[in-house]
Parts: sequence; C-alpha cells; structure tokens
Amino acid sequence: MAAAALALGSGLVALAPSVGAGTVTPVMRCTTPVGAPEGSQRFEVTLDPTHGDGATSMHVVAGGSPATSPIPIPLATIKSVYTFATSGGATGDLSVAPPSFETPIEVNTPIVPPPFTVPTTIVGAAAGSTVDLTLKSIVVQTIVGGNLLATATCVPISGNGVVASYTVEQGSQAPTLTATPSTVDSNSRVTLSGAHWPAGPVGLTMCFPEFGGFCDNGYSTIAASDVKVVDGVLSGWVHVAGAVPSTAALLKVTSGSVALEAPLTVVSVPVGGRGLVLSPDTGPIGTRVTVTGTAFSPNAQITVQPQDEPGAPTEDAVTTTADANGSFTATFTVTAAATVAVAAYEFGNPAIGKRTPYTVGEAPAGTTQSVSGQIKPGGLTMSQAGDRIDFGSATIDGKPLRLNAALNRVTVVDARGTDLGWSLTGTMSELTAENGTDRLPAGSVTWTPACVAADGAPGTVTPGTPGPLGATQAQLCTQTPVEGRATGGSVSADAAMTLTTPAFVRPGTYSGVLTLSLS
Repeated sequence: MAAAALALGSGLVALAPSVGAGTVTPVMRCTTPVGAPEGSQRFEVTLDPTHGDGATSMHVVAGGSPATSPIPIPLATIKSVYTFATSGGATGDLSVAPPSFETPIEVNTPIVPPPFTVPTTIVGAAAGSTVDLTLKSIVVQTIVGGNLLATATCVPISGNGVVASYTVEQGSQAPTLTATPSTVDSNSRVTLSGAHWPAGPVGLTMCFPEFGGFCDNGYSTIAASDVKVVDGVLSGWVHVAGAVPSTAALLKVTSGSVALEAPLTVVSVPVGGRGLVLSPDTGPIGTRVTVTGTAFSPNAQITVQPQDEPGAPTEDAVTTTADANGSFTATFTVTAAATVAVAAYEFGNPAIGKRTPYTVGEAPAGTTQSVSGQIKPGGLTMSQAGDRIDFGSATIDGKPLRLNAALNRVTVVDARGTDLGWSLTGTMSELTAENGTDRLPAGSVTWTPACVAADGAPGTVTPGTPGPLGATQAQLCTQTPVEGRATGGSVSADAAMTLTTPAFVRPGTYSGVLTLSLS
C-alpha cells in the first residue's frame, strides 16, 4: 500500500477598504507557490547623478512585500532582481540586482529588504532626451540551506507610475552584443562579439527566466571564459557548464557602466555526449540501415540525414521523435554512393546533434545468433502533481460558504502484468484553525472523482461516488480486471473538491490532511 499527504489551506477573511495608491506606492500582485497575494508596497528610487552620458547609481528603499511565508524560517538568504520599464528617450527594460541578504522569516509577516545602491547605465537614448523609469516587476528568491525554497514574481497592477527620470546630455552609439551560436549544447563554447563598449573588467552572469529569473556566475553555469574589451570592441568566448539543463537563458555581460544580455537556448547533453550507432555501418547501395540514438534531448524532434564529406545531404532525411529518455530509432535505405556519414540533430538545427561515419561498399558476411529475452514484472506505483490543495478565501456573510478547488492529479501506473486490479481511496482529517482550537469536520470537504485510463490500458476504470470525505476510506478510482486479460497501464485520477462551512464560523486559516492510499 502506498500513501501520499497533501496539505489543505483556506482563509476566511473580512473585507477591508483598499489602500490609496500613489505613484511610488503601487498595488503589487505576487505569484508564489502558495497563492497570489496582493498589497501595496512603497518604493523610493533615487538616481545619482540624474543627468550625464547614461552612467548613474540607483538607490532604492522598498517597503514590505505582500508576498509572505506561511511557515517560519529561522534563517533565509534573499536574492532579488528589480526590472524597470523605460520610456521617453529610451525603450526596453532596465534590470538591477541588489546584494543578497540574510534574515529570519516570521509567519505571514512582510519582509522589508534593506536599502541598496547599485551602479547602472541608461543606454540607447539620444542626447537631450529624458528617460523615465517605471517599476515593471520584482523577482524574489528565498534560499534555505543553499537550496532554492521558493520564487515570488511581483508585478504592479494599479497605482503605478514614473519613479525616477534621467536626462541624457550627450548621445553615443549604443553598445551591441552577439552570442554565436544562439543555440548551444551544455559543456560547449559560445563566441561573444560586440562594439562600442567602455573599457573595464568584463563581468559574466547567466540568468534563467524559466527558473524565476535565477542568476549565477559560478562554475556550475559558466565553466570557463575569456572575454575582453579592446578599443571598444568586445570579443572572446564563454564555456557553458555541463550542469546547465535544457532551458532558455540570458548571458549577461558587463563592462564599465554597460550591461547587456544575449539570449541563449541551452540543450543539456549528458556526460560523454550523445550516442549514435548505425547497424550496419557499411554496405552497398540498397542497404537498409537502422540508426539508434541515445542521450539526445527528451521528446526532441530528430532529423536523420545521410551526408557527404562536407556535410551536404546525399538523400532524403528521415524525421522521428526521441522518447522521454532521449533515445530514438530510425531507418533509411542507402541510395547514394557519395554517402560517407549519417548525422542526427535536434529541432532541425545541425549544430545540435551527432555525426557518425558510414561506408558504402560490400556488406559483411552474414552470421547467425540466437535471440532470447526475459520480461520481468514491474510494480504498482502512484505519483501526484502537487502536495497542496488551496481553497482560497471567502468572506463571512451570514450564509454557508462554499470554496472550490481541485485535487492535484494522481497518476497510477500498474506494471505488474497481473489481473489483480487496484483501488485508490482517500481519507480526510478534521480541518483545524491556526489557533489550534476551532475545527471544521472532515465531512466539510466533498469530492467528485473522475478517472481516465491512457490509451491501451487493459481493464475497466471506475471513478468513486461523489460525496463527503472522512475517516472512512472513500473511493477515488478503481481498476477491475477483464476476464482473460491482465490489468495495467496508466490511469489519471482527478476530483473536483468543495469546502463547505457553516453560516457562522470563526475566521482564520483552516488546515487538514487528505491521505490517498493505493492497494
């Protein structure tokens, strides 16, 4: 029997009047792993100097964020990136990253960051123009024990406005930055080039928008580099570390007062690189060749292309798709005497792939080999898409309250190869208020199960009966055998869930535990 626990949370709150917003006190909405809180946050931004050739220092004093923690944390490291939209004499975004800081975090208490001052540069503005800065977003990372615990992305939704302005007194050509190639394997080099750069030490940082804007300049992302600026020309290379996963990235380059980013698409390659095997790897025209690839990107579109010595196609390409482990198999028939190699590459990009030799000639003498194989039974397992169910919040109005949510999808995989079938059930604890005294009975939570079997899964899948949860096991989903056939395959179990409270209940956050059991 397997079991999994999900934490439930729901807030019952009284309505309060909205806080008036000023041009430097916008209402922020924060996207966090536990919800999307909103609230006013004050920002004071000072540029010093406020005019010149674009170089300045930004001083920021920020108030407490509406993004708070539902649990106490004795000590956390906070990293953040502030992004401002520019208007007037320039367009685009300006991002600054203050120094990280450590702080204890109390439950549901705003974190007030320390004031900070960082150098920055206004680029691409014409002489005599004024550039206005308006807060666009803040990305905050909470790190505990060296591990990323949570990422919050906060954006203004009302009451926003210009917080600082800068006047450009002399125009200059905007710096440029190019990264070649823009799509690169992990554990390989990217060539950098640019013009109109100021002299100074070159700084390199790699940022990952898909991971909450996380940025790093250590050996885990940039294994080695050699970039310099000579007479305004930037040149050199960066070696992307082998640990970087498949993701979109921004390679940030700084020198003097200039900071620019070059977009990259990184394709993760395991240690040892991709594997590509031809069977056979030699034979006359008309030979049917099986191409087997390993360690390619999972689920990537693969192009298999026979080539001549310079790499030009010698016959039609074959397309296929790698599986979840990055493996694939494809076949083609040799039709051109000029074929000397076969390349397999991802997403139509020949730079991301593997090439292996093929010899057009006489096929080797045939031999025979005995063939056998053993198939062993697998297990009965389940996994869940998340471990929290959040019913959100509602305001007491003298009538019973109904709050809706959805069960995190549960996937059951039966690889036993038997005809036993299985049963997935759930039990619910009482929901206890944060004061530890007030409670809602377990039956306040009801569900309406829904189950879907993957194509080809044998057996009959039946959802449980809608109704309340409690200490007695309630059926979420069952799979019953079909006579003469094994049960198995993959089944997705979902449920629409409702939390119903009495008309009069003490306000607070009520939490309980839903336990799922598979047998």
